[in-house]
Amino acid sequence: MSKEAKLVFDITSLPTGLSPADFVRMYDQHGLVFWDSEKNGIKPKLFTGPDPSKGEETIIVDTKGKELDLETFNKEFVDHEKWDKELHYCLNSAVYYWNNYGSPAYPVTRDSEAAFLKSLNLSDLSDVKDSDDAAKLWEAQKGKVKEALKHVNKEHLQERAVVMEAMKGAYYEEVTKIEKVLADKVKLHDKNGDKLIEIEAIQNIVGKIKTVSPIPEEYSKYRNRKMKWDHHMLIATDYAVLLNIAYKLL
Repeated sequence: MSKEAKLVFDITSLPTGLSPADFVRMYDQHGLVFWDSEKNGIKPKLFTGPDPSKGEETIIVDTKGKELDLETFNKEFVDHEKWDKELHYCLNSAVYYWNNYGSPAYPVTRDSEAAFLKSLNLSDLSDVKDSDDAAKLWEAQKGKVKEALKHVNKEHLQERAVVMEAMKGAYYEEVTKIEKVLADKVKLHDKNGDKLIEIEAIQNIVGKIKTVSPIPEEYSKYRNRKMKWDHHMLIATDYAVLLNIAYKLL
């Protein structure tokens, strides 16, 4: 809240269910002032000084005798704030939107991200090393991002979030199935039965895949100039993709 806006509040008009500490927190953090007109206290008053606009962000709410369910209110308010933030992030970053909501598949690949940006005629800022150059490029691309994502609103993001969660669930279910099949062929767990960190598991999978020779035509893109497995390309491949390759070859 602006320091130029001063709130005068009668504690006797505090709604049931709202402590003084929570009252102050709601005012400071969200600009919300709750009071109960059916109690003996007087209505809160906001003094804004010479500039009335300083208090425009404050909302005074009369509970009219009803107990304030702060837990439910906080949940709804936090949820509302969450989607406001997510919308802001998406409208200011095509990459954030694609990776968290827009992609039609999970996991989201770098290739699909690059194709999405290309379809919008946007450059990938992560490839720009100089921060000043990246800032200039972003300024030049702002209009394109806004136009390309003009269909995106909170309702759209909420719908897409459900789809993304379903895809993630299916992905991890499939990964778990293949891990069980490969348990006797590739080391994916430590001696205590806990899953290895992903990079260690990937290294083990790659090691097993490289024992297969010759390389099937289906995986020709993983060949190097010597017609051997390209180690660097395999290591950079998504964990689930490597699992599927190992499942088919081992």
